[in-house]
Amino acid sequence: MALSSNSYFQVTDRDLHLPATIIAGSFILVALVLSFFLIFQQLRSYTNPAIISLLNPKLSLACDILRNCYEAFAFYSFGRYLVACLGKLSSLFSFLFPASAITI
Repeated sequence: MALSSNSYFQVTDRDLHLPATIIAGSFILVALVLSFFLIFQQLRSYTNPAIISLLNPKLSLACDILRNCYEAFAFYSFGRYLVACLGKLSSLFSFLFPASAITI
């Protein structure tokens, strides 16, 4: 007696559920381990001073100021990029803060 096409797919889906769950769980585990590793590396490296500051401690303040200016410029550039992609500033605000999300 042959199986109908509907029952064939039900048997196949039932057989694939456990392997698919195991594969998905392993990918999640790898992503979590890798994410935590990279986050902790960033935190460890961020607290270390720059090489220039280690060579000449008098330049430490200048390095901090330059780093802060670079970060501010990066944020500004990203904001300008968003405005350029979305057209104008009002469309940027409507994209970032939709009216349905704002409740008073």
